[in-house]
Amino acid sequence: PNYTMKADTLVYRVSDEVAIFHGNSKIISKETEIKCSNGWYDTKNEKSSFWNKAIIKSEREILSGDSIFYDKENGFGEAFGNIKLFDSLNNMIIYGGYGYYNELKDSTYIDNKPILQQRYDDDTLYISADKFINITDSNNLHFLRAYNNVKFYKQGLVGICDSISYVQKDSTMELFNNPILWNDESQISGEYMELKLWEGKLKQLNVNVNSFIISKKDSINFNQISGNDLIGIFTNNSLDTIKISGNINTIYYISNSESEPASDFNKSSSEKLIITLDSNKIKQLQYIDQIKSSMSPIENSKIENRKLDAFNWQISKKPEIEFFIRRKAKKEL
Repeated sequence: PNYTMKADTLVYRVSDEVAIFHGNSKIISKETEIKCSNGWYDTKNEKSSFWNKAIIKSEREILSGDSIFYDKENGFGEAFGNIKLFDSLNNMIIYGGYGYYNELKDSTYIDNKPILQQRYDDDTLYISADKFINITDSNNLHFLRAYNNVKFYKQGLVGICDSISYVQKDSTMELFNNPILWNDESQISGEYMELKLWEGKLKQLNVNVNSFIISKKDSINFNQISGNDLIGIFTNNSLDTIKISGNINTIYYISNSESEPASDFNKSSSEKLIITLDSNKIKQLQYIDQIKSSMSPIENSKIENRKLDAFNWQISKKPEIEFFIRRKAKKEL
């Protein structure tokens, strides 16, 4: 045979060529190594089932779960209960309740409150969703896709969206269907976003169509910036520069000092805007082309006149790190 089987107790049924094993057991082949405490292996049809600390190791991945079914001939496997998929190439772990692996297409499906954890040198990326699909295309590029109720968290950036496509080779994340990000004090939204990372650190954010930035000035007032497309540049996981183009409108509150409440607000519009930040706080706004601007006292204005169209402060939806820690802990029980 092209495999080696070891077990504390091994029973082989000659009639149907099925091996039944108990205790510490191993099945070792050229491609995989399987460990479990109980299970069976149909040597004729190359089907097997394992339970009690079941683990399948391949060159790049380790899959574990309460129980695992594996069909080598047809190239697929299923894992049930407390599953854990470790991708050594990307230093990434996905936890979930159910998993399906298609060996022929090199794709993995995981659902039942899954959560992803990817470690970097000094940071960790968490992503939760209703389901994950990990695929490899014809060019051998690995894509991770997360669907429905997506939440993510890493140093310097927290967010939600409907779905994510994550290209692991160049660490590019695409966020679909009106994603929202929170970068320290600012909320950023748009119809579509693209995040670029390098060695785990944020490098660039692109927001396409209806970009909107909100930062809280005080309990009732918010600085606001809206436009068409946005490009944000990061330094050490902090936004350093933001460039916005097309149909720009802003509302910005003015105070004599940081310790004093705002007394006036400025409304401006232009076709281009460059924002300079320091420690994620806006320090300068540079308006370019077709500039219009007006200053008004707060006391003589209604609050609805101090909000841009599509203003929607959604801080209550911002995920906290505790959510990801609790979800991961439940999967590790």
